[in-house]
Amino acid sequence: MGSVVTFDNDWGKDVRTRVAAGNRYYQALSTAMKLRYLPKHTKLKVYTMVIKQLVQNGSETWAVAQPMKSSLKT
Repeated sequence: MGSVVTFDNDWGKDVRTRVAAGNRYYQALSTAMKLRYLPKHTKLKVYTMVIKQLVQNGSETWAVAQPMKSSLKT
């Protein structure tokens, strides 16, 4: 998944794109995440290793403003 770079160096679109992709992956895995026999630590590993990594990939280069920071925390 590549990064979206704009002429005015606005990373907002890239952040929104990655958060939306993370939401899509979470929705795709939602049935597995709701299984009672799957331990909580396994669900947490799936979340941190797949979904969180997808969203944070390339985030080291983002120059994020305060409103974008608050949306990433939720």
